Amino acid sequence: DYDGDDKYSTKLTTVPVVVSEAATPTEKVLDSIEVSKAPTKTVYTEGENFDPEGMEIKAKYSDNTEAVVTGYNVTDGNNLTTGKSDVTISYTENEVVKTVKQPITVNAKPAVVTPVEVPTAKTGLTYTGSELIGVAEGTGYTLTGNKATDAGNYSATAKLKEGYKWADEST
Repeated sequence: DYDGDDKYSTKLTTVPVVVSEAATPTEKVLDSIEVSKAPTKTVYTEGENFDPEGMEIKAKYSDNTEAVVTGYNVTDGNNLTTGKSDVTISYTENEVVKTVKQPITVNAKPAVVTPVEVPTAKTGLTYTGSELIGVAEGTGYTLTGNKATDAGNYSATAKLKEGYKWADEST
């Protein structure tokens, strides 16, 4: 009932109220990793192990953020072989695994070379009718023409075996 006095009248109105489900926050997911700083050492000799000292790994995420991470693994960095050109770095976060290659150089071990004395001809040989040895055999080389039966002048040839060099540096 309305008594004509607005001062005491009651007016009602309806206002729509919408209650939505709470927004699910976007989950931050590992997208990729990169080597943001190369390791201090990138050149190795065969047989050495990869050294990650100085290396920095940066993770990139689905929400466009980045972070330097630790706890990465180097899966093929032990007992490096000649010609190997990279090692694989892997990082796992929330069961997502990402990998990146770090370039390296692996050189062959320097050959071990043993010096040997240059062979010398015996002097004062006299014909006996039997085979005489004009140059004695030794370690690290092979000889040809170092034995003869008849009197005369002969040339012996010494050829180095692999892994040897002449002690006087001659060729």
